[in-house]
Amino acid sequence: MVKEVSPFVGRSRLRLVEGLVEVYDGVCSSGQSRWVSLEAPSGWGKTRVGKRFYAELAARQEKELPKYWPETLGETSRDERKIVVPRGEREEGSLPTFLWWGMSCSSGDGSDGAGALREGLSELASHSQYVSIACRNSQTIGEKAIKNLRNQVWEFAEGGAVEAVSQAAAAVGASLPGMGLAVLALKKASGAMQGHRADSRLVAAASELGASTGGLVEDLVEQFHQIGRARFPVVLFVEDVHFAHEALLEALDAMLRRVSHLLVVTTAWPGRIDQISELSTLARDLGERAVRVGHLHPAGPPFPEEAGLTELGRDDCEDIVRAHYKQADPETVALLVNRYSNPCALELVCMMPKFTRQFGERGDLKIPPEEISSLPKATDKLYRTYWDQLPEDLRLKYAVAAAISPATISPHQGGGHNTWSSPVLNDILTGLNLCDTADLHDGIEAATDAYGWVMHVDEYLRRWFEIDQHHIASSAGDDLLAEHVMSARDTILTALADAMLRGAKPSAHAARTIVALRGEGFITDDATVASAVATICGALGYDETAVSERKRLYELYLTLDRNSRNSIDTDTDLAIHLNGIHAIACSGHADLAAQHYRDLLTRVEDTLGPDHPTTLEIRSDLAWTLRDAGRVDESIRLNRQILADSIRVLSADHPDTLAAGHNLAGALSHAGRVDEAISVYEQVLADSIRVLSADHPDTLATQNDLADEYQEAGRVDEAISSLEEVVAERTRVLGADHPDTLMSRDNLAWTLLEADQVDEAISSFEEVVAERTRVLGADHPTTLTSRDNRGWALQAAGRVDEAISMIEQVVTDRIRVLGPDHPDTLMSRNNLAGALHAAGRREEAISMIEQVVTDRTRVLSLDHPATLLSRDNLAVALRDAGRIGEAIDIFEEVLADRTRVLGPVHPKTLTSRDNLARALLDAGRVKAAVKIFEEVLAERTRVLSPDHSDILASRDILSRAREASDRM
Repeated sequence: MVKEVSPFVGRSRLRLVEGLVEVYDGVCSSGQSRWVSLEAPSGWGKTRVGKRFYAELAARQEKELPKYWPETLGETSRDERKIVVPRGEREEGSLPTFLWWGMSCSSGDGSDGAGALREGLSELASHSQYVSIACRNSQTIGEKAIKNLRNQVWEFAEGGAVEAVSQAAAAVGASLPGMGLAVLALKKASGAMQGHRADSRLVAAASELGASTGGLVEDLVEQFHQIGRARFPVVLFVEDVHFAHEALLEALDAMLRRVSHLLVVTTAWPGRIDQISELSTLARDLGERAVRVGHLHPAGPPFPEEAGLTELGRDDCEDIVRAHYKQADPETVALLVNRYSNPCALELVCMMPKFTRQFGERGDLKIPPEEISSLPKATDKLYRTYWDQLPEDLRLKYAVAAAISPATISPHQGGGHNTWSSPVLNDILTGLNLCDTADLHDGIEAATDAYGWVMHVDEYLRRWFEIDQHHIASSAGDDLLAEHVMSARDTILTALADAMLRGAKPSAHAARTIVALRGEGFITDDATVASAVATICGALGYDETAVSERKRLYELYLTLDRNSRNSIDTDTDLAIHLNGIHAIACSGHADLAAQHYRDLLTRVEDTLGPDHPTTLEIRSDLAWTLRDAGRVDESIRLNRQILADSIRVLSADHPDTLAAGHNLAGALSHAGRVDEAISVYEQVLADSIRVLSADHPDTLATQNDLADEYQEAGRVDEAISSLEEVVAERTRVLGADHPDTLMSRDNLAWTLLEADQVDEAISSFEEVVAERTRVLGADHPTTLTSRDNRGWALQAAGRVDEAISMIEQVVTDRIRVLGPDHPDTLMSRNNLAGALHAAGRREEAISMIEQVVTDRTRVLSLDHPATLLSRDNLAVALRDAGRIGEAIDIFEEVLADRTRVLGPVHPKTLTSRDNLARALLDAGRVKAAVKIFEEVLAERTRVLSPDHSDILASRDILSRAREASDRM
């Protein structure tokens, strides 16, 4: 069957492409990033506009230079219309004049859209080394380096990408703009690639992220920031952005706010941008830098007149029909054009097998009017009609393909992956005698290309072009298979399990298939499942976008037979445990994670010994988790031992030893042992300056935390001076927009507030809110924190109504962005109750804080420090409302719990003792109050500086209490 290519039609679309080129030129000249959102129904030609835009840019390549980019992004035929990345080979000696990075969110493997980002990273590795050289081609680079780069063959196969990155990194180092991203992508993809090569007979795996996506986003932004500083233009084309994973949305947001010389072009269905808070907020914040082009009206400025995605004209639709059938009957053409304005639907009709078989060779399409009127108008129903006309062999093949996709086998265990392996599929078809085995592979692959039903992921993997196609192949395919195979699903999955068990080390895709089959009872060999879990965990690494999948896999691993788990080599078994326990901790279950770390630590100490670096690493993870669980004394003891052991085993100057000291200081700070924390921080800072340099990010982080501790100790002037220095140094080293720089500026504003420099603090918070909104977005968690802090500052200035309004908005946004039970949301609700209390709205405050106590107890536990804080706040609100007896009861309970959990001299415990004494004083129990005030003052005098605000407050209240006692 001859593959038809539909023309790019429509003056409105042509003018839209012209406008995109002009917008691109504006980005190049001004450096200001822009976002163009193309929004129209499926099949309306959005992706074709992007492909034509690419072709216009590729055609601009300098005539006298070798060509880096191929002329097109593939054809406009159905089987290539989802392809948005260049394919082919660069000409020898060529370098790019711009970077095109394309991603299709609807075709990436995985229902959560993360596959598009994973595959995009692998794709990016093919270009980054050349972009790096192009960014710096005015500088002298050794002839050998240039030769190495220019002799590379631009291969889109993963192995070729790895080789190119490795040689480029060796030749010119990783300091060039973009090179760090290439090396990053290499590290993330290499594990999956090795699995691919090890088991090419079964299923080749698409590249998987191998590290935290949270860090990945920051690395992406930083690398593109460097490329932008080199004035090198980047076009990021994201098809079906409404299916994008949250990590990609976060990257888009940060890049458009922080990266220069960047043009982002996205496609989406109508209304979907407004339904995604990250995108709608970004469009609003970017203002004129964001242009949304819909399908109901012309695009408008900055695009030329007539540009847009409005309905195609009759002549344009006729051109589409005649591209498939040159001699088509005029009446048939007119009827089709009248019935279909969606170009995708029109193409589906033209490509229906019954029409192509009858009229394809001659091109004289003629369809009776009554048959045209009986054709479905909706695209999804057209697909079903299309399905019914496919050859039965092909439909059987697609039905089995749908059945052996991991997500279809087990929606829970399959992880949303709708990909299948072509060799495995053919093995199953052959074994079941479902179709003619003669030239089975070549015949079916050719049919796949011709009918445009599925797309090639790589040499082995396939997936559907459209979601509708998958649904039809699954539902209609079940009925078809039932006619040919008894117990079709069981028969097919049994054959699939046999194929999986015959394989050697599984690829990531085969491993997901094994796990899915295990979930449905078709694979019962625990050793095989253990190996599969190891493969998937190795591919995912510490990807924060896959926390749920990682946690689920770890729980599955623990249920497997111990002997089967023992079949996994020791290092891999350890990696699975660390990966899974980290996922549990990230899920908010710190106590459970701590118990798992303890169990793992016992085993590792028995195997590797107490001084092995891995043992120290696990102990450090345990200490951190204990701190998060509120078990601070245990955390401190363990951190002290880790530091001592690190000095003994690694040396006092080893970076891991410095990190251990920093962790100990943080644990001491968390426990309120301020002077001890300061002493440790100061020593770590001195050692970091000596060992790492004053400009090292770790050194600056220690200096920042030390300044915060000065504030806790009441040494506010030192804290302000130190934070001002940190802000200056981080601005110089990391940049004014770096998140660490903005964090230090936020800390400085808070310290100014503590120093009663309220107006300066409010001004500083306003600046940080504006900068974080610009750089990170209005909904970023740290932006919300700064907005919350600004509310506190307004409250301190007596502007209570403004504070309430601001914190109420933060609560609303945190519920929307993070959810009602997120710790940050609960904190803002706690703060809002405090603002209401300050405004004299006592009953509202009490009602709200009671609910916060209930929710924090449910989410965090009764003894969690945050819950104890809210319980103490509730008692304060009751006391100030005149409900003294209730307040005293709660103060006594909180004091007992804080003494047990935090210790008798923790600052929070002393606050509870102080609050109880105030309530007793209000209740007329003066002598008891005086005794507690004296004890609190003595403890505070012992650990705090004489002019600390807490000491001054204690002296004042003690004086007034003694006066009351004397009057009795």
